Amino acid sequence: HGGRWALRQARRWEQENWVVAESDDSQLFNAFLRAMNAFSLEAEDPDRSFPNLRFVHTNERLAPKFFAVASLRSVHVHLPWPARRTRPPRAPLVTGKFVADVNDVLEEHGEVHVVTDDERVAQEACAALTRSKRFA
Repeated sequence: HGGRWALRQARRWEQENWVVAESDDSQLFNAFLRAMNAFSLEAEDPDRSFPNLRFVHTNERLAPKFFAVASLRSVHVHLPWPARRTRPPRAPLVTGKFVADVNDVLEEHGEVHVVTDDERVAQEACAALTRSKRFA
C-alpha cells in the first residue's frame, strides 16, 4: 500500500514502466518521497525524474481512463481493508465498470492482479472479474 509495492517493482524491473494511482494525497506524497529517496533524487534538481515510475493523483476508479487502449500489460489492484463499522460503507473498487475500463487498456494477453488481506473483499473482486467474458 502507499506505493511501496510499485516502488519495489520499479527498482527491481528497471525495463518496465510503473504507475501509482492514488486518491489519498498524503499517501501519494509519502510514496513520492520514498521514491525520491530510493532513486536518490533531490528536490533541488527538477529536471531529473524517476526513470520508470509515475504518480497519478486520481480516484482509483478513474485511473484506467488515463491510458490508451491496449497499452498496459498488467494492472495490479491493491485493495484496502474493509471500512470500519463506525464509518460509512466503502463502495467496491472492482466493479463491472472498472473491469470494463481495465479490459479496454490491457494488451491482448494482459493480466489483472488483485491483492487484499480480506477474503470477503477478494471474493467480491473475483466475482466482478469473472462476470466479464475476458476474465471468466
